[in-house]
Amino acid sequence: MASIDVEQSVTDVSDGDLTIRRPVTSKIILPTCECTDVHKKSILGVLLAIAIAMAWSAFTHITQNAYVDEFRAPFFLTYLCTIWLIPFYPVYFIINHIKGGQNPRLVFRESILIYADNDNIKKVKFMGKTFMFCFVWTLATFTYIKASSLLGAADITALQATNHSFVYMLSWIVLFEKFVAIRILALVFSITGIVLFAYVDGFGSEAMWGVVVAVASSAGAAVYRLLMKKFVGCTTVGQTSLFLSLIGFLHTACLWPIILLLYFTNVEVIIWSSLPWQWISPSILLFTVHQILVNFVVKITYPVFTGLGLAFGIPFCAIADTIWRYKEFTGMKIAALVLITLGLLLILLPDNWEEVVLRPFKCKNRRETAEPVSSNIRSRMHRTTNM
Repeated sequence: MASIDVEQSVTDVSDGDLTIRRPVTSKIILPTCECTDVHKKSILGVLLAIAIAMAWSAFTHITQNAYVDEFRAPFFLTYLCTIWLIPFYPVYFIINHIKGGQNPRLVFRESILIYADNDNIKKVKFMGKTFMFCFVWTLATFTYIKASSLLGAADITALQATNHSFVYMLSWIVLFEKFVAIRILALVFSITGIVLFAYVDGFGSEAMWGVVVAVASSAGAAVYRLLMKKFVGCTTVGQTSLFLSLIGFLHTACLWPIILLLYFTNVEVIIWSSLPWQWISPSILLFTVHQILVNFVVKITYPVFTGLGLAFGIPFCAIADTIWRYKEFTGMKIAALVLITLGLLLILLPDNWEEVVLRPFKCKNRRETAEPVSSNIRSRMHRTTNM
């Protein structure tokens, strides 16, 4: 609480009819608003959501600009983006050693526990988990970059947002998570939005196949998150850094023959002398920034803001498509965007959302029911005293 000093004048009259005004200082207590940890995390979360939306929107638009006649290679671009996951753990290791001064062996042991099963690390499970996550990661990233050459940025981002609904559906079926009716409604909204996208673009058209590829990317991202919940769980910054670095290293070491195969079979068009580095380089940078925000910065706030960042990204991409690409959105496509966004927001609601919404009304009902009780007691007392 804060206080301010206010001067008040008090008039005293003496015997000689002399009026004296003597100033008196009084304090008025003003209410203050204290910023708790919850408020700080929420503010940081909103800023994080905006940063995620901007990074993801910019990455999508710049990736679309990279597709020119001399460059049609989404898998090659996926390969380049994933390479930059490798430095995550070395950078974390160096920073932690400089600031914390901890024993490097202890730091590595704590990080490798992400693969431990009852404090034991088996080589087969270690390699199996890494290969599995690397495959799903590559599939989800490749299909998203591929879809960016077939659809607008707002369409791809909206379809990518449906992965939260898929995660809940898979978690409910596979992990037997709690049934929440409103999330089933969110899943219905997401599926309806996907169908509307396919219907607007026309069945059998190139854009419709873009919807299929984008939905495949969303499903791949959902499977990746489900596997993380099932086999990994909550992780520290060091464990997350090691996990991503291993995925990047395995991806780089094992998948380069696929690039050569796609190149020599003319499936992907790459002219090495005229690569559009002016678009490829910022695309890789924004992809790396997005991974840092989603995997590391989110640990200082609440995970729900990563989904909120994707919800912010949908209108950001729609505005960018309208201004820079002169795209026009029909009524049905706007309806699809709204339905998917609404489904995403419903998925992000907590399990006890109805208690939070109905809490003010419950307090009001208690106050209303308290008055008749007090009045009944008073009437009984009145009758008792009259007797």
